[in-house]
Amino acid sequence: MPRNPYRITVVGLIASAAFGVYLATVPLGLVAMLAVAPQDPGKLVTVPVFIGVGALTGLLVARATRPRNATAHKRRRRRLVVAGAATMPLTAFVGQLDLVIHDDAVGPQLGGFIFCCGAVGVVSYYVRRRRAAVRMRHERADAAVTKRRERELANH
Repeated sequence: MPRNPYRITVVGLIASAAFGVYLATVPLGLVAMLAVAPQDPGKLVTVPVFIGVGALTGLLVARATRPRNATAHKRRRRRLVVAGAATMPLTAFVGQLDLVIHDDAVGPQLGGFIFCCGAVGVVSYYVRRRRAAVRMRHERADAAVTKRRERELANH
């Protein structure tokens, strides 16, 4: 039996944790953007730039995950470009949270929230890989049983 029966990789764990952390920063960035916009509308000038950066990031992720993702390339590319363009500007505003939150006790709670989202990303990666491995194992076992039955019928 292989040492890693679920084919879990360190790169996959790191990427899933990073994705969880990235998604955790989106709602915090939205709060910061909504709070900072009335005070300093000049900061909203950066939003179109980050939309472009997010779209480019989506294209890069679509290209990097091409061999692992079974969906059609155009659809995957379109979805990731839209997701990047929608989330990157919000993530960029996380740095403005210190202008919005004046309570020192909230910072550790937000850090804990972001850490927990990263941990959820790791757990979801593990569960997804385990289910895929178990499904493949069952499919191989079913194929072996079917092949054995066909051989038995052919011999009789």
